[in-house]
Amino acid sequence: DEPTTGLDPINTAAVERLIEQLSTELQVTSLLVTHDVEGGLMICDRVAMLDSGTIRFCGTPDEFRACPDPVVQA
Repeated sequence: DEPTTGLDPINTAAVERLIEQLSTELQVTSLLVTHDVEGGLMICDRVAMLDSGTIRFCGTPDEFRACPDPVVQA
């Protein structure tokens, strides 16, 4: 839950790389909960966005970026 909150950009990037590396090497699924949308889009294969407890979007990072929903793009 929010693994990079409060970290400077250098340590944020290091933690994101570590998450990617461990997921790949161990061949496990990771669940990342974050408010850092750009960081999440960089390291996740699939993205879900919650809005008031309801899934507003679910798809790939490319689909997220192309989604016309103004709430998703906010």
